[in-house]
Formats: sequence, structure tokens, C-alpha cells
Amino acid sequence: MIVNGFLKKNLHKKINEIINLLLEKKLKIAFAESCSGGLLGALITEFSGVSDIFDCSIVSYSNQSKIDFLGVKKRSLDLFGAVSEEVALEMANGLIKLANVDITVAVTGIAGPTGGNNNKPVGTVYIALVTLDKSKVKKFQFKGSRSQIRFETTYHVFEMILEELKNIRCYNKK
Repeated sequence: MIVNGFLKKNLHKKINEIINLLLEKKLKIAFAESCSGGLLGALITEFSGVSDIFDCSIVSYSNQSKIDFLGVKKRSLDLFGAVSEEVALEMANGLIKLANVDITVAVTGIAGPTGGNNNKPVGTVYIALVTLDKSKVKKFQFKGSRSQIRFETTYHVFEMILEELKNIRCYNKK
């Protein structure tokens, strides 16, 4: 099956590799999703037994839910906007404090077709990945339909997770 240009088989292979690495390293992960709208959680839970490595996926679409559930500062939203490096990082940091996990990934962006502007056009996406000892944020500029942008986002999230897991030795648990 092809999902917006990506072979579902290849994406499942990547997710399966992530699950195996999380199991091997005895790590847990959680997601804070905005523009992906729950796709990350939906895709990882297609695999049996993921409760050993997956805690939750919080879909915080509104600014208020980002504040209430993830601890994003209203000031950050006012200064930088929901689609920003700062907010993506606050979403991921808020979730790692909330959930009993070792890795969190947060996604915020403009999937379109409306909502973009000259500074942040449709397809602008920030992905933040936070572990117990470091954090990073990447900005992407995707093209395509709303669905394509959401699936591109999802694909790159799993790419970032896989890259990170290949570099993690082990953690001292919380």
C-alpha cells in the first residue's frame, strides 16, 4: 500500500526497527502531536506489544491544550507562535516531565491548505526530540497536500527517532 508517496511497508519496517531498539535498550517513548493529529500514536500502535515501549500520544491541537497539558508558556505562544522551535521544544520538555518515558517527540506545524503566511508558509514544521540528557529541534519545509505534509512529518519523526536510538548507549532511569 502506498501512503502519500511512502511505501507503508518501508515505514512499518522503520517503526519495527525503532520498537526493537527501544525494547533492546529498555526505553520508553511518548509523543506530543499538533499538526500530525495523532498519526504518530496511530502508526506505532499498529504493532502488538508496544505498551512495553510506548506511553502516550497527546494531541494538543489548540494553543490552550498546549498550555494546559504540556506546560507550554503563553508567553512563548504570544512571542513565537505555536509553529516555532521554542514551542516545539516546550511541548517535548513538558511531556518528558509528565510521562514516565526516556524520549519524547513533539510536532507542531502548518499542514494547510490555510494558516500559512510569508514568514511561516504552509508546510512549515518543527520537530523536537528530547531525551533525559539532551534535546534537538529540526525545522522542515514540506510541500504538497495537507495529507502529504502530515505523512512527510510522520516519516521524518521516525527518521529522527531511529537516528537518535542508534546513538544512545543507555540511560540512568528517572
